[in-house]
Amino acid sequence: MDPLTATTVALQTASSASALLKGLISVVRGTGKAEALNDVLELQSQLFALSEANGSLAAENRLLREKVEELEKLQKTARVLVANWSAYWLPREGGGLDGPFSLSKWDSERILARCRFIHSKEPFASKGKATLIYRCDLTGELVEVPYEFVSRNLVVPAEELEMMSKKGRSKYKGDVNNPFFDR
Repeated sequence: MDPLTATTVALQTASSASALLKGLISVVRGTGKAEALNDVLELQSQLFALSEANGSLAAENRLLREKVEELEKLQKTARVLVANWSAYWLPREGGGLDGPFSLSKWDSERILARCRFIHSKEPFASKGKATLIYRCDLTGELVEVPYEFVSRNLVVPAEELEMMSKKGRSKYKGDVNNPFFDR
C-alpha cells in the first residue's frame, strides 16, 4: 500500500476510534466511575496526538516525493547533457542541439542557464571561419561557438542563421523576448 493510501486509512481509523471513544465516555460517565473516565480521556488524547503525528508525516512524505521527482529530473538532464565549445548542450528530440548553457552555473548549482547570442566575432561572409559569441546573463561568461557547429547542429533555425549572416548579429540582441536565443 502506498504511503498516501496508508495515511488516509490511518486518518479514517483514528476518526472512527475517536467516535467510539466519545460513545464510551458517555457510557462511563453514566456509571459515575471517575477513574475509568480519566483513562478513556487519556486514551482519546493519545489518539489525537497520533492523528496529528500522522498528518505531519504525510506532509513530510509529500515534500520528500517532490524532492525525489526534482532530483530524478536533474539526473535525467545530467545524463543527456553534452559539453562542447565551453558550454553544455541538450539534444533535441527532432535532432540538433539546444543551447548553449553555462558550464559554471550547471557545474556549481545544477541550473541550466541559457547563453544568449550577442554578436559574431568575424564577418559571416566567411561562414566557415565565423565565430558566434554567446553570453550568460547570470554569470557573465562568454562562449565562442564556430558557425559550422551552430549550422551543423541546428542550434539556430536556418532562416534566423541566414538573417544573422546578413546583419552580422541577431535582430534580437538584448531582447528578453528573443524567440530563437532565449528559449
